[in-house]
Amino acid sequence: MPPRVLLAAAAFAAAVFIFSCSDSERALPTAPGEKAPAGEEAASNPSRMPIVLVHRHGQETPTPTPTAHRTTPSVRPSSTRTHTPSTPSATPTPTLTPTPTLTPTPAPIVIRLDANTWQWNWTAPPSVPITQTTGFPGLNTITLKKGQTYELHVFSNAPDLGLAPHSFSGISFLNLNGISSIPYENGHEFVQQFTPSVTGSFLFNCTVTDCSDPGNIANEHDLMHGWINVTN
Repeated sequence: MPPRVLLAAAAFAAAVFIFSCSDSERALPTAPGEKAPAGEEAASNPSRMPIVLVHRHGQETPTPTPTAHRTTPSVRPSSTRTHTPSTPSATPTPTLTPTPTLTPTPAPIVIRLDANTWQWNWTAPPSVPITQTTGFPGLNTITLKKGQTYELHVFSNAPDLGLAPHSFSGISFLNLNGISSIPYENGHEFVQQFTPSVTGSFLFNCTVTDCSDPGNIANEHDLMHGWINVTN
């Protein structure tokens, strides 16, 4: 056969082959579940296209939403503050003010004065000096301390001779009140307290002249003198 005829025949065969391949690729794929006979499938579709499943009734295949990839933000480490405990300042201990010791007020010293028959007689504790002033009867003088409180009891142990009772003149410098009448032997006592604030010798007497016989006043009533001496 001439060379031209061979070349033409080869070109024609190649064109037929290309055309047949093009037709086979445009053939519809077999739907899932409908299988063609084995021989026919092999002859008509030597290289199958991948099957795409299409939903019926015009429903489109939902396009899957791509999951966004979350990027965990990098956490910037915060600087940790080191807490240094402060040393508490010491609370000063309050200074206790000592309670002043109360000095107890001494009890008054009791002294007694008896308005007897035309004389005065003192009685007191041993610490209180009692003496007699010359020229006048009885233990008529007592010595006291300035600033010391005393409790004076005035009474009369004299017998009732039918004469007027004695009296006590008092001493204003010592804040001692007078007593106008001291009954005889009835046990009554006149009580008053006083605190000498001055020193000296202070006279007191009976102010009732009728306490003696009318004709013997100078030897009786006028002799009823007594003294309180105050020293430091």
